[in-house]
Amino acid sequence: KIKFLFFSSGDPHAGGKRDISAVNGDHCFSIYITADDIKEGNETFVIRLYTKEKHGVLLSPAQVEIVIIDNDVVSVAPNQTKYSVMEGMDVTYCINYYGTFETSATVHVGTFNGTAFGGLGRDYQPVDQLLVIADGAGPFNQLKGGELCITVSVFDDSILEDTQTFSIHLSSDDSCVQIGPVYTSFCILDNDTVKVSLNASSYETPEEDSSGAGAQLPIWISFDGQFERPV
Repeated sequence: KIKFLFFSSGDPHAGGKRDISAVNGDHCFSIYITADDIKEGNETFVIRLYTKEKHGVLLSPAQVEIVIIDNDVVSVAPNQTKYSVMEGMDVTYCINYYGTFETSATVHVGTFNGTAFGGLGRDYQPVDQLLVIADGAGPFNQLKGGELCITVSVFDDSILEDTQTFSIHLSSDDSCVQIGPVYTSFCILDNDTVKVSLNASSYETPEEDSSGAGAQLPIWISFDGQFERPV
């Protein structure tokens, strides 16, 4: 409770009249906010003015809300920044988180095309997912860490092609989530082949052609398969 006391000099009742016509001013007091290392989100409390005076004091406004802006973070990082995966295989992608928290935090995981393209009938299954990295459960005010994983599927095909790439990007709308590194790269290793063979197992040729010049022997090769790169 804060009391405001106002005084005038001399006798306030001199001459039968009060010599105070108005009192204007300010009074300042401080509220100390306790710093911590806990990811807890913004918090609020209220200051209210009240008086025991039954009349003559107007409190307006009589209430103000104070918002404490949380500046603590939960650290998030991929457990590795480079993956190599064979066509037709799944790869497990994981993030690690660490911090002290009371409230949940979320991280968005999204894929981006490189030379590989996501989608049905393409190179991999795109990811667009929101992960809850902390549920606020467990002992109060303690450091916590953990790991969350998702599965990224790489499609198989029968096309001979170069190694292809795509990436995963981490982001969060929560200012209390600190991410780094942000990008993880994926290399898709090709497992396809093109069969190449000679069209005969043996050849016979004369030394000269009909004009007496050296003979030319055509050799044919055949190939079987689909390819996007030269062989």
